[in-house]
Amino acid sequence: MAEKRARFRIIPMPVIIALLAVGLISSLAFRAIIVAEHVEPGWVRPLWYLGVLLNAAFFSYRYWVSLRRVRAVVGGDLDRKMRSPEPLSEGDREQIAAILYSIRISPERFNYLVIFILSAAAIAADLWLIG
Repeated sequence: MAEKRARFRIIPMPVIIALLAVGLISSLAFRAIIVAEHVEPGWVRPLWYLGVLLNAAFFSYRYWVSLRRVRAVVGGDLDRKMRSPEPLSEGDREQIAAILYSIRISPERFNYLVIFILSAAAIAADLWLIG
């Protein structure tokens, strides 16, 4: 009897958006430390803890997503099957399509762009505040 492997499933979009917000708030908290240091030093430590906790949650989630994708590829031997001249099964096609779709709809690229913009803004704010 063939071993039944776990199916790769897309996480609901509201969950994806909520976790993106966690990542963005974490990024904002870290960058706000620069401003808080100049304006209200008592906020530095709470912002740092908020940033670290949310960062840990966000990157734990990203690790979990990446691990799920890898497990689906390895568990289904999908990379080897893609290179093989043999036709793919319907189940294999569904798994490959789900993995590719999850990459396409993932807002992680947006998160990286926002982190870059917030980092530049934090540096600019710091230079402005010390100048």
